[in-house]
Amino acid sequence: MNSSEHVVEMEAIFKNKNYDFIIGNSDFYNFLGDRQYTTFDSIISSDSLRTLERAVAERLYGKPFVIGIRAEDGRMCEMICRIAEQDDPDCTLIRMWKLGEIVEKHLSSEMDRRETEALLSQYDCVYYSYDRPANTMTCYRYDDEKITLCALKLDEFKKEAAVRLPDNSRDDIEQFTDKLKNGIRSFNGSLSHGTENAVVFSGTAIYDYDVHIKTVGSFGSGGANPIRELVRKDQLTGLALKEDITNYAKRSIGDLKQQTIISIIDIDDFKYVNDHYGHAVGDDVLKKCASIIENETGAYGKAGRIGGDEFFIVFDRIHDKETLRSVLRSIKNNIGKAYSNEKDGFRVTTSIGVSAYPQDAKDFDSLFRLTDYMLYRAKHKGKNRYIIYEAEKHGSVDEILRSSIEVAVSDISGRKGLSKSEVVCRIADLEICGKKYPADNIIRDIVDYFGVERVILYDKTARTAAAQCGSNLLDSGIIAETIDYIYDEGIKEHTQNGVMIVNNVKTFEIKNPELYEKLRRQEIYSIMHREIIGKSGKCFILSCESVSAYLTWNLEDMRFYRILDNILSSVL
Repeated sequence: MNSSEHVVEMEAIFKNKNYDFIIGNSDFYNFLGDRQYTTFDSIISSDSLRTLERAVAERLYGKPFVIGIRAEDGRMCEMICRIAEQDDPDCTLIRMWKLGEIVEKHLSSEMDRRETEALLSQYDCVYYSYDRPANTMTCYRYDDEKITLCALKLDEFKKEAAVRLPDNSRDDIEQFTDKLKNGIRSFNGSLSHGTENAVVFSGTAIYDYDVHIKTVGSFGSGGANPIRELVRKDQLTGLALKEDITNYAKRSIGDLKQQTIISIIDIDDFKYVNDHYGHAVGDDVLKKCASIIENETGAYGKAGRIGGDEFFIVFDRIHDKETLRSVLRSIKNNIGKAYSNEKDGFRVTTSIGVSAYPQDAKDFDSLFRLTDYMLYRAKHKGKNRYIIYEAEKHGSVDEILRSSIEVAVSDISGRKGLSKSEVVCRIADLEICGKKYPADNIIRDIVDYFGVERVILYDKTARTAAAQCGSNLLDSGIIAETIDYIYDEGIKEHTQNGVMIVNNVKTFEIKNPELYEKLRRQEIYSIMHREIIGKSGKCFILSCESVSAYLTWNLEDMRFYRILDNILSSVL
């Protein structure tokens, strides 16, 4: 069967009580042949009759079901059927299609599709489809199959094309988009004509009953194709790829030398979400965060994805700090509200670093390193915040760039990429080699690599909090009012060999309400304490805490904690 052939649709109305046919279309009467005065129940199987009766009784309007109907030669034909609403409640309107014809039609269409895609993949083009009602350009390329690259509103496409193409191409872009909107039947031309990287285009409008529905066409080039670069997108988030967004920033800074603010955004404790809720949920988090970032960036710049859970924004249309703070605040707050403990079992927060050209650094590489260091500070300060570089507050750029190199050397891996065992081995290597690795760094690594939301190091001897890192950090007032919980007798009942584990602090709610109230004020869901004796003889408590959901502590990690306890005891 050729894909252009029509699949026969048979239609008939029958009485619900005795299945007499009242009327049918010509295709149905052709199927009946000499059986014009038969009843519907006499030409279908008993199983099919029960299926039909149920569909009629339950009024499954529009829902497909399959029944077997006997053809004139006695063969049983499988039919896909749908019943439809009609005026007479005592009768049923049924529409039927031969299942075999539909399958054959589908297979033939699929072969035609593959043939078309194989043909189109021979050409180095970006293809587009402009949806007139939605005013949207969807762009594709073909490799082994059709791959959707992006969908942009026409105004967005014009804006992006204007950035990618030389200044003299603005009129060409305007003329091209006018042809799309006006439904010109057939056209071709060039964007940035007369230049080395000119992009040629063609298009054909498609009409339905004299209404312009869409325009399809292609972009091609003899050399590098800026339109192809324009539509390259990260397949998960839809944002610009790392190469494209960084090149965009480099062009803004190096070529155009215009005021440019860049921002690096990191999803806090993303590994915890992946490990405890699965990669499908992790992907959903990335897509939702990317959507928020893109929406808030809006007319102020361009956003891209530069790593697993790291995003990059180029603000080339913001010129005052108040607007910048407003956008960053919206990104942080909206991502913070996207997930909740009650609905999803976890919250998502972000850490953001920001700096500006030319005020803060004179080239892209220095600006990127400065911004990354601001992100590092946001992480170290407790996450869920943005930090904009200010010389009077953070020190000179030269000092920061030097210290960022030292951090990269002394820090385990710049926040990313290692397994727990690798992290512990590297810390142990530093200790064995006599290199200093501060307690603050170890605490931060526990947060970053072990999925612990908050770590507090209590100096039990001095009755103070020596350090804390992670989410929902406690202010000094709450610590002062609740710190004595670590001495509570109820805690000792759960302690063995210097380790205390409570997977649900509600166990204290009835038998020790005073202890429970202090844990509740600290927003603790589950907790693990480890007692460490420092080299000075002081006693410390390393409190690993879950502050957004109940967490069952992983016993497989205990061997790593024991090693870290020994290292901490040597540096405290």
